[in-house]
Parts: sequence; structure tokens; C-alpha cells
Amino acid sequence: MDAATRPALLAEILADPVRSAVWAETLSAAESLVALPPDSLLGDGYWGFQNVQELSLVAQLAEPPLAGQAEAALEAALAWLAATQDPTPEPALGVLGPALRLQGLVWGYDHAFSAASEAERQLIVDEILGYLEAMCTDPAFLVFLYNPLLSNKSVSLGAQLVLASLALEKDLPAEPLVFQARATGEALLAKAWTDLFGADGSYREGVTYACWAMRTLLPTWEAKRRLEGAAGWEAERVGRLLEWLALQLLPEGGGAYLNRNECNSTDFIVSRHHSLLEWATRYGPQPDVARWLLRRSSGDLGHDFGRESDPVATLLWHTTGYEAAPDYLLGGREFEDGGLYTYRRGWPGGEPAASFLATLEGTRFVGGHAQEDVGQFTLRALGHGFALDSGAGVTARQTQGHNLPTADGLGQHNAGSSIGTDGEERVWIRSPFLDAVSVDMRAAYTTHSPYNDPDVPWAGWDWSWGYDGGNPMSRATRTLLIFPGDVAGGELPELFLRDDLIKTDGAAHLWRWRLHFAQDLALSEVGGGQWRLTGANGLLRLFLHDPPRAGLGTSVAPYDNGNTDPNTQLLSVSKTTERFHFLWQLTPVATGGLLPASSTERYAEGLRLLTTRGLRERRLLVATGAAPLVTAAGERLEGPLGWGVIEKEGAALRTALIEGRRLRGEGKLLIGLEPAGSAAWDGAVLWLSSPALVFKAYAPGAVYVIADERLVAFERHGDFVTSLAHSDYQQPDFADAGPPLRLDGTAVGRAPLRFAIAGPGALRAEGRARLTVYDLQGRRVAAQDLALGAGEAVWDGRDATGRPAPAGVYFLRLRAAEASAQRKVVLLR
Repeated sequence: MDAATRPALLAEILADPVRSAVWAETLSAAESLVALPPDSLLGDGYWGFQNVQELSLVAQLAEPPLAGQAEAALEAALAWLAATQDPTPEPALGVLGPALRLQGLVWGYDHAFSAASEAERQLIVDEILGYLEAMCTDPAFLVFLYNPLLSNKSVSLGAQLVLASLALEKDLPAEPLVFQARATGEALLAKAWTDLFGADGSYREGVTYACWAMRTLLPTWEAKRRLEGAAGWEAERVGRLLEWLALQLLPEGGGAYLNRNECNSTDFIVSRHHSLLEWATRYGPQPDVARWLLRRSSGDLGHDFGRESDPVATLLWHTTGYEAAPDYLLGGREFEDGGLYTYRRGWPGGEPAASFLATLEGTRFVGGHAQEDVGQFTLRALGHGFALDSGAGVTARQTQGHNLPTADGLGQHNAGSSIGTDGEERVWIRSPFLDAVSVDMRAAYTTHSPYNDPDVPWAGWDWSWGYDGGNPMSRATRTLLIFPGDVAGGELPELFLRDDLIKTDGAAHLWRWRLHFAQDLALSEVGGGQWRLTGANGLLRLFLHDPPRAGLGTSVAPYDNGNTDPNTQLLSVSKTTERFHFLWQLTPVATGGLLPASSTERYAEGLRLLTTRGLRERRLLVATGAAPLVTAAGERLEGPLGWGVIEKEGAALRTALIEGRRLRGEGKLLIGLEPAGSAAWDGAVLWLSSPALVFKAYAPGAVYVIADERLVAFERHGDFVTSLAHSDYQQPDFADAGPPLRLDGTAVGRAPLRFAIAGPGALRAEGRARLTVYDLQGRRVAAQDLALGAGEAVWDGRDATGRPAPAGVYFLRLRAAEASAQRKVVLLR
């Protein structure tokens, strides 16, 4: 700070009621802090991290004599640090210890020593330079540039190195270590910003370490802004980070967040490290949302730690003003980079009967501390914990502490403390009608992350202490379908949860499906494969569609998670089998609400689920193998392990095809896709999983076709809509002999692309045909007439103007008088 900065900052603090109150508390606390000996001032376990920052502000902004006393206390503390400590990592905090000591040295040097001698100042400068040299050259620090050591410690190290270089660059303009510290610090921050902070707003180590990392980083961002006039952040990504935080705020409120295995909900970690929220009330990009979230994290609607939180962030950045709930986040949201899917209804403080939060994990490990089991599923609704996480700790982090299947008592591979596992989460479709999400858990059950291979990240590294717990699987998928329900009618979303696992040995094993639920819920089995979890505000009905109830083992027992979070009750449903296939219908119902009626039809090729609720009838076809599923009602589903949904409510018809090729019902083709994919018809819009799909769907009155949040061009043919380039797309179940005309040839290559004209239609007349080329958006690129008798269709790779078309995906359609053919091609350059 300088003479011009101090009065303006103090005026801002005194003008804001929140900051003014915190300033008064800070001045009161400082009167005690200045009397502490250095080893006590810095002896809080984090090297006086907060004490140093508070006294630095007091030294700059307070009136005498307290300002001078704060300076003296800082100078004595730094002298003690220089005399008794060095940059060596320590057993408890590792490299974070030296990073925190460097933070204290830099803050103290920058905010005190106004009346110190040159020798006293030089002592601290030399000490800072010693830390910079160690952190820029010692492998114990540099290894945090590499996965899997990359973590929040990388952020803390990088932030302090950059901050130190900014503090010293004017005093030591020719010092190489200052430049080296800046370069090393920026490299650490860039690596973390790329690998740990997802572009979608997620942070791979979880809420705890996201908040801690930002607390150590924000002062460096502020220094860069003030000294260099440039923001060190991307506003959009910061906004998405706030959204990621908001969606993990638990519906019950009180400042509790989702207790993934890096924290407990009772830690109230965002309440303690609310720095980012304070900062965002000033710099945005949505200050009103930041204020709303701050109030529910550390304010009167959250958990107030007082001075044990981050009062310095409040003093520097808090801006009082209007707050607004982020209602635009309600519904389904995927954080692909961080491997987290959430579906939300309602916020803390709202009506419990309207609250709903479901989450599904599918993270890919890149490094750091937190490692949540892949496929972990949680469900909170009606103010009750129907499917809970067990939080942090040696016991709680195991698969047995999660809602996941085990085989012979074994869960997923060991993870935690820089040992990780990988998952692949895919949102197949998101629409107003339903969301469909799947997680591939094979790698997580089978083995460790490649980042934990021997000699990674450097030769000689040995992770073998974490190579236990492997449980090899040839298939391990978890699929979640969520139907939003009739909001106006008071319905909460309904879920279908499917687990499909096979061990690599193909042998029979004792499988257990496990569900952790809150202690205040009562479990009852009501027969016919139904259970109920009942609480004060309503219940969760669990209907087991597969396997049949007969022959299953069940147990209910208390579960001690070994931490400060409330313990859970554990429901286990077991079966000895080669293939573990469980499919549940989970329906939260408020007290007095209407329960659905459900039944299951079993076929060799799969299942037909029928569920009715009021006037709504929903049929789900579930393929359990590769063969098409044909039901007694004449419905047909094609697509290995795919889903088909047919929903009727009065005259309204809604349909969905999930990871399939064709769905037939109601006497007609409902959805056809080529290749296999996902689509949903909600009565107004046809939603596709990819704009590259060839499609035909029964969608009377369709307004739009949308894929990846983009409009897709289509043609309407009566009550059907089709791809623009494939409007006469043929269905094999309509014409088992195959299409009357085909384009045979290699689909990927450089121009010219040649295709043989084949099929029964090619043997007919000597007539003419027209070859038309379309791009992914359905725009016509080129067209030409040709003779069928030539037996060949050729595209020279040029557009209608004669210029070479860019490399990419195109659709070719050949039309003759009585037949047509279509083909997707990839043009290379």
C-alpha cells in the first residue's frame, strides 16, 4: 500500500456496514495480537497465516499507537522466523509450511518496517530470497508442477512466489531470483488453472481445496491488478466456479456443502474460507449471486465462524448490495471436466417439500488430495438424506462408505493422498422431458490411475503403497435417468438407477447393492420388491424392477463413518450371480402425495417397466443384451443395453431413445438414429445427443431440433421430422431386405470420394439420379446429376462455387425416382 491507497481503502471500509463492523472486531483483536511473542503469534499451526494479514492491515490503516504496535509485532515475528526457520518442508504441512512462512515474510515486509534500519530490512529480504531459491530449484517443491503431485499446494506455492516477486521487483530490479520466482510461480498457477480448475467451473480436489486454493491466490490476483493493471483471472471461469459451489450447497442450509470425501458437511469449509465469495461481491462477474451465496455460506443463513474465517477478505473486497438466487442453475447440470453431475430443485431456506438434490460422480484423476469413488450417487429431497455420502476420513472414503456395489465385500481400487482412479461420465441427453447420464466405473474398480504408475512423475517414484484393493471388472456401468415430474402438481423428480457389473473372471460372486441413508428415516419393506424410507416430510419409494425380489438377501445396519458427520444407516441387498444387474425406481413423495404404481415384464432380451401416476403412463424398455427387445404390446427397442421411453398423458405423447438405434411403439416408428445415439421428444422440441446423428422421429408439430445447445436443420414430413440430408431414411424393421439403394465405399478419405451405387434399386431403370452434399448444419454444399447406369457416384470435394470444401463431416444423399441412399463421410485435407 502507498499513501494514496490507504485513505481510499479505509474510507471504503468505514462506508460499508459489514466491513465497518469487521474492522472494529479486527482492531479489538489486534490489541491482543500485538502483545503476543513471535512464536505464539505464528504458532496457530499455519504460521500465523491470518494473524499476519490482519496485523498488516492494522499497521497500514489504524491510528497510533496501535498501528505502530502492529508494525513492531510484525517486525519481531519476521526476525524470529529468519532466526529459527528455513525453507525446508515439514512433516505436518509439507511444502505448504514454507509457502505459508513466505507469505508471512512478504506481507510483513510490504506492510511494516517503515521505521526499520536498512540492516533490519535487508535481513528479511535475504530471508525471502532464500525461500525463492529453494522453491525454484529444490525438487521437493518443483515436483508440484507435475501430476499427480499437482494440487492446491501448487496453487499456494505459485501464488506466494508471484506475490514475492511483485513485492521485491522495485527494490531489486536486477535480481535473477526475482525473475525466476515469477516464472516458476506463473508456471505452477498455469498448470493448476489448466488441470485442476476445469473450464466448466469445477475444481478436481473438491470444495475444501478449491476454497483454500482461492484464499491463497486472491491476494496475488489483487496485487497484479493494482501494480500491473491487468486482471489475473477470467471472469467467465470465476463465474462458473461460483456456480459449481452453489450447486453443492446442501438444501438443509446452515452453510453445509456436499460432503465428498475431502470434507465433512459439518466442517462448514466455505464458511471458513469464504474469500472467493467476498472477492466476487466486488469483481463479479455476478456480484448479486456472490452475495446470495456468501450469506448462505458464512452469513446469517449460513455458519458464521467470526474471526476464525477470513476477515481480511471481507475488509479488502466485501461490497454490500442486492442479492439474487441463481435460479437459472436449477435442473440438470454437468461439470464434465470435474466429473460431477447435479440435478437440483430448490435452495436453502425454501420449502422442504420442494427441495431436491441428486449428484453422480465420474471424475478422472489428475492429482491432488481428494478422490471420490467413481459412480457415487447421493439424493436429498424433502429435507431428508435418502442417499448420503460418508464424508472424509480413512473409513468414510472407502467404497463401503458410499452408495456403490461391492463384490465379495470388495469395492473400488484404493484411492486418496495422490493415489487416484479414473471414471468416464457421459450425459447422454438433457432435455425438459428427462436427463440421462452414465458413468463407466471399470477402471475405478480395476486399477489405479496411470499417474500412479512407477517412475511417474520422475524416475524413482514408487506408489506401490497404494496398489491395493483392485477389483477387476469387464463391465461396470451406472446409469441414471431423471424425470423432472409435474412441478405445478407438487411432484419432485423421479429417478431410475441402473447398475450393470461383471467381473473379468466371469464367475459367480456375492454382490451387494448398498445405500446409506439418514438416521432419522425409517425403512420398511412393503412387498413386491418395494421399500420405503419415511421421514417427517415424506418418503422415498424404492421399487426394484430387476432382479426379482425372490432369492435376494437384505440387511439393515448402523454405519459408523468415523468422522464428525452424522452416522448413517446402511441398506444392503445381495445376490450371488455372475452378472450384477440392479435397476431401481426411486420416487420421493411428500406427505399426502400420490405414489406411482409400477410393474415389470421380463423378456430374454430385456425388461419392460410400466409405471402410472394419475393420468400419466410411462413405459420404459430396457435392453439387457445386444438383441432387439420386442414386447408383447408390439414395442421394439434396438440398441445394446439401450433404453426406450414412451410416456402418455391424455393426448400428449413424449418419447426418448437412450443409446439406441430405433424405438417403435404406438404402431409406428417413434425414433430412429444412425449411428446409435440418444434423442428425446418433449412435445415441442426433439433433443439429440449429437448434431451428426441421422434421425427420423415421430414429432408432430415440432418447433425445433436441438443438439449441443445448437439448432439442427430438419425437414418435416407429416408428423415426422428427419435429418435434412436423410429425409427418406429407411428402417430395417420396416424393410428387412435392406434399403433399395446404397452407396458403398470408404467413408473417410481425401477427394475425390467414390462410391459404388448398389442395391436392388440400382438394377432398375437407366434413369437419372441427383447427388447432394450437405454439411453438419444441413446446408447444401454441392449437387450434381448423374446416370444410375454409370454405377458410381463421385464427389470431387468442392462446393457449389468450385472451391475446395474444408475438411470435416458431410452427408451425401443420392436420390432417384423410386429410391434413395444416404451416407455420412469425413473429408480429409
